[in-house]
Amino acid sequence: MAKGLSKSIALLALLWLAGTPAITGAQPLSPATEAQLLADDAYYPALIGKIRTAQKSINLVMYLWKISAGSDSRPDVLIRALGETKRRGVAVRVILENSGYDEKLNRANREAAKLLRQEGITAVFDSPSVTTHTKLAVIDQRFCFIGSHNLTQSALERNHEMSILLDDRRLAGELTAYTDRIATEEATYRPVLKAPRQSGRQSHRR
Repeated sequence: MAKGLSKSIALLALLWLAGTPAITGAQPLSPATEAQLLADDAYYPALIGKIRTAQKSINLVMYLWKISAGSDSRPDVLIRALGETKRRGVAVRVILENSGYDEKLNRANREAAKLLRQEGITAVFDSPSVTTHTKLAVIDQRFCFIGSHNLTQSALERNHEMSILLDDRRLAGELTAYTDRIATEEATYRPVLKAPRQSGRQSHRR
Protein backbone atom coordinates (compact mmCIF):
# COMPACT_ATOMS: atom_id res chain seq x y z
CA MET A 1 0.00 0.00 0.00
CA ALA A 2 2.84 2.40 0.85
CA LYS A 3 4.42 1.83 -2.55
CA GLY A 4 1.09 2.52 -4.26
CA LEU A 5 0.67 5.71 -2.23
CA SER A 6 4.17 6.86 -3.21
CA LYS A 7 3.37 6.31 -6.88
CA SER A 8 0.13 8.27 -6.52
CA ILE A 9 1.92 11.16 -4.85
CA ALA A 10 4.55 11.09 -7.59
CA LEU A 11 1.90 11.33 -10.26
CA LEU A 12 0.20 14.20 -8.44
CA ALA A 13 3.54 16.00 -8.22
CA LEU A 14 4.08 15.62 -11.95
CA LEU A 15 0.56 16.84 -12.71
CA TRP A 16 1.31 19.93 -10.64
CA LEU A 17 4.51 20.50 -12.58
CA ALA A 18 2.69 20.04 -15.86
CA GLY A 19 0.30 22.81 -14.84
CA THR A 20 3.09 25.21 -13.86
CA PRO A 21 3.86 27.74 -16.66
CA ALA A 22 7.61 27.68 -15.95
CA ILE A 23 7.74 23.94 -16.66
CA THR A 24 6.73 23.43 -20.27
CA GLY A 25 6.11 20.17 -22.08
CA ALA A 26 6.18 18.05 -18.92
CA GLN A 27 6.03 14.34 -19.71
CA PRO A 28 4.65 11.45 -17.64
CA LEU A 29 7.01 9.79 -15.23
CA SER A 30 8.82 6.80 -16.66
CA PRO A 31 7.60 3.37 -15.51
CA ALA A 32 10.90 2.83 -13.68
CA THR A 33 10.54 5.99 -11.58
CA GLU A 34 11.08 5.40 -7.88
CA ALA A 35 9.29 7.66 -5.40
CA GLN A 36 9.85 8.07 -1.67
CA LEU A 37 7.69 10.14 0.66
CA LEU A 38 9.70 12.29 3.08
CA ALA A 39 7.42 13.36 5.89
CA ASP A 40 8.59 15.71 8.64
CA ASP A 41 12.18 14.94 9.77
CA ALA A 42 12.67 12.15 7.20
CA TYR A 43 13.66 14.81 4.65
CA TYR A 44 16.95 15.80 6.30
CA PRO A 45 18.73 12.41 6.33
CA ALA A 46 17.57 11.71 2.78
CA LEU A 47 18.84 15.06 1.47
CA ILE A 48 22.18 15.07 3.26
CA GLY A 49 22.72 11.44 2.27
CA LYS A 50 22.33 12.26 -1.43
CA ILE A 51 24.53 15.36 -1.03
CA ARG A 52 27.33 13.33 0.53
CA THR A 53 27.21 10.68 -2.21
CA ALA A 54 26.74 13.06 -5.17
CA GLN A 55 29.13 12.43 -8.06
CA LYS A 56 28.50 15.17 -10.63
CA SER A 57 26.18 18.03 -9.76
CA ILE A 58 23.81 19.58 -7.23
CA ASN A 59 21.26 22.26 -8.09
CA LEU A 60 19.33 23.57 -5.10
CA VAL A 61 16.63 26.28 -5.00
CA MET A 62 15.36 27.39 -1.60
CA TYR A 63 12.94 30.01 -0.34
CA LEU A 64 14.50 30.24 3.14
CA TRP A 65 17.83 28.99 4.47
CA LYS A 66 18.12 30.04 8.10
CA ILE A 67 21.24 29.27 10.11
CA SER A 68 20.51 28.44 13.75
CA ALA A 69 22.73 29.01 16.75
CA GLY A 70 25.32 26.29 17.13
CA SER A 71 27.52 24.64 14.55
CA ASP A 72 25.58 21.38 14.84
CA SER A 73 22.30 22.85 13.59
CA ARG A 74 20.95 21.00 10.58
CA PRO A 75 21.00 24.00 8.20
CA ASP A 76 24.65 24.62 9.15
CA VAL A 77 25.62 20.96 8.74
CA LEU A 78 24.07 20.99 5.26
CA ILE A 79 26.33 23.89 4.27
CA ARG A 80 29.42 22.04 5.44
CA ALA A 81 28.28 18.87 3.65
CA LEU A 82 27.85 20.84 0.42
CA GLY A 83 31.34 22.30 0.90
CA GLU A 84 32.84 18.85 1.32
CA THR A 85 31.02 17.65 -1.79
CA LYS A 86 32.21 20.69 -3.74
CA ARG A 87 35.81 19.95 -2.77
CA ARG A 88 35.38 16.44 -4.19
CA GLY A 89 34.83 18.06 -7.59
CA VAL A 90 31.03 18.09 -7.68
CA ALA A 91 29.44 21.19 -9.26
CA VAL A 92 27.20 22.85 -6.67
CA ARG A 93 24.83 25.79 -7.24
CA VAL A 94 22.37 27.28 -4.76
CA ILE A 95 19.65 29.81 -5.64
CA LEU A 96 17.97 31.71 -2.81
CA GLU A 97 14.94 33.95 -2.56
CA ASN A 98 15.67 37.70 -2.68
CA SER A 99 12.50 39.27 -1.34
CA GLY A 100 11.24 42.63 -2.47
CA TYR A 101 9.61 43.22 0.91
CA ASP A 102 10.78 40.75 3.60
CA GLU A 103 14.09 42.05 4.94
CA LYS A 104 14.16 39.47 7.76
CA LEU A 105 14.11 36.66 5.21
CA ASN A 106 16.74 38.46 3.14
CA ARG A 107 19.10 38.71 6.13
CA ALA A 108 18.78 34.98 6.76
CA ASN A 109 19.44 34.11 3.12
CA ARG A 110 22.37 36.52 2.86
CA GLU A 111 23.98 34.89 5.88
CA ALA A 112 23.51 31.45 4.35
CA ALA A 113 24.92 32.68 1.01
CA LYS A 114 27.96 34.11 2.80
CA LEU A 115 28.71 30.77 4.45
CA LEU A 116 28.10 28.88 1.21
CA ARG A 117 30.53 31.12 -0.65
CA GLN A 118 33.12 30.58 2.06
CA GLU A 119 32.83 26.89 1.16
CA GLY A 120 33.48 27.75 -2.50
CA ILE A 121 29.87 27.22 -3.54
CA THR A 122 28.10 29.32 -6.15
CA ALA A 123 25.22 31.03 -4.31
CA VAL A 124 23.01 33.49 -6.18
CA PHE A 125 19.72 35.29 -5.58
CA ASP A 126 16.58 35.41 -7.67
CA SER A 127 14.97 38.61 -8.90
CA PRO A 128 13.27 40.64 -6.14
CA SER A 129 10.40 41.30 -8.55
CA VAL A 130 9.10 37.73 -8.15
CA THR A 131 8.93 35.46 -5.12
CA THR A 132 10.74 32.15 -5.51
CA HIS A 133 8.81 30.01 -3.04
CA THR A 134 10.27 26.85 -4.57
CA LYS A 135 12.01 24.27 -2.41
CA LEU A 136 13.76 21.76 -4.64
CA ALA A 137 17.05 20.00 -5.23
CA VAL A 138 18.32 18.05 -8.24
CA ILE A 139 21.30 15.79 -7.61
CA ASP A 140 23.36 14.09 -10.31
CA GLN A 141 20.67 14.87 -12.91
CA ARG A 142 18.68 12.04 -11.40
CA PHE A 143 17.41 12.53 -7.85
CA CYS A 144 14.69 15.19 -7.45
CA PHE A 145 13.60 16.56 -4.07
CA ILE A 146 10.33 18.56 -4.26
CA GLY A 147 8.11 19.65 -1.41
CA SER A 148 7.44 22.00 1.48
CA HIS A 149 10.70 21.86 3.46
CA ASN A 150 12.69 25.06 3.88
CA LEU A 151 16.23 24.69 5.22
CA THR A 152 15.52 25.83 8.75
CA GLN A 153 15.98 23.96 12.01
CA SER A 154 12.23 23.87 12.64
CA ALA A 155 11.40 22.57 9.15
CA LEU A 156 14.13 19.93 9.24
CA GLU A 157 13.46 18.70 12.76
CA ARG A 158 10.09 19.71 14.27
CA ASN A 159 7.51 20.88 11.74
CA HIS A 160 4.91 18.83 9.92
CA GLU A 161 6.30 19.04 6.38
CA MET A 162 5.94 16.86 3.30
CA SER A 163 8.35 16.39 0.42
CA ILE A 164 8.99 13.67 -2.12
CA LEU A 165 12.16 12.16 -3.57
CA LEU A 166 11.85 11.05 -7.19
CA ASP A 167 14.46 9.08 -9.11
CA ASP A 168 13.73 10.23 -12.67
CA ARG A 169 16.33 11.55 -15.10
CA ARG A 170 13.82 13.16 -17.46
CA LEU A 171 12.15 15.09 -14.66
CA ALA A 172 15.59 16.05 -13.35
CA GLY A 173 16.40 17.58 -16.74
CA GLU A 174 13.22 19.66 -16.70
CA LEU A 175 13.81 20.85 -13.15
CA THR A 176 17.41 21.79 -13.97
CA ALA A 177 16.19 23.87 -16.92
CA TYR A 178 13.72 25.53 -14.55
CA THR A 179 16.49 26.39 -12.06
CA ASP A 180 18.62 27.75 -14.91
CA ARG A 181 15.85 30.18 -15.83
CA ILE A 182 15.56 31.40 -12.24
CA ALA A 183 19.33 31.85 -11.98
CA THR A 184 19.52 34.01 -15.09
CA GLU A 185 16.70 36.34 -14.03
CA GLU A 186 18.87 38.07 -11.45
CA ALA A 187 22.14 37.02 -9.84
CA THR A 188 22.74 39.88 -7.40
CA TYR A 189 21.14 41.01 -4.19
CA ARG A 190 18.95 44.10 -4.29
CA PRO A 191 17.65 46.07 -1.30
CA VAL A 192 14.02 45.99 -0.23
CA LEU A 193 11.80 47.56 -2.90
CA LYS A 194 8.50 47.95 -1.10
CA ALA A 195 6.75 47.33 2.18
CA PRO A 196 4.53 44.27 2.44
CA ARG A 197 0.81 44.70 2.05
CA GLN A 198 -1.03 45.06 5.33
CA SER A 199 -3.30 42.25 6.37
CA GLY A 200 -4.96 41.04 9.50
CA ARG A 201 -3.32 37.64 9.32
CA GLN A 202 -0.23 36.82 11.32
CA SER A 203 2.89 35.62 9.52
CA HIS A 204 3.46 31.87 9.34
CA ARG A 205 6.17 30.17 11.31
CA ARG A 206 8.82 28.70 9.02
